[in-house]
Amino acid sequence: MYHNICRPPPTAQIKGMYVDPVQFDWQIRWLLKHGFEITTFGRLADQPVHAKTVILTLDDGYANNYSAAFPILQRHGVSAVIYPILSDLGKTGVSWPIGTERTPADLFSEEQLCEMAGAGIEFGSHLLHHKPLTDMTVDERLEELSSSREQLQALTGQDVLSIAYPYGAYDKD
Repeated sequence: MYHNICRPPPTAQIKGMYVDPVQFDWQIRWLLKHGFEITTFGRLADQPVHAKTVILTLDDGYANNYSAAFPILQRHGVSAVIYPILSDLGKTGVSWPIGTERTPADLFSEEQLCEMAGAGIEFGSHLLHHKPLTDMTVDERLEELSSSREQLQALTGQDVLSIAYPYGAYDKD
């Protein structure tokens, strides 16, 4: 599970949310060299799953997912699942109020999302807004879940098969 594929800026609060592109490339090469099969949720139904099956995920939709991670994935002929926040596509200087990491970041655009989808990157829901589902009413949850899925499917032409809960926040509902 990744977030930013770039060196951590000096203001980074959580250095673990950043992986240098050279390190990301090395990690993918290591996985492939050691017999790991990198797949997506959409491909799981069509292939045997074994102990060395992995899915690479990237949360939030940072611009460096497009500029750094995407070319590395393409170079190695592998895919990933990216979970963008749809209401923030293309925005610059984004920092979410309740997030622990407050370093402002740029997010990839709708056009870049579509380009990646066309090249085989899978997209999952990270909702419309970067808010915990557990802080929402039932109606708000339904709107966030259904609208984000519908919008992603319309943009990518793909079924949306997974969700990454913002902040990992979920409950029995």
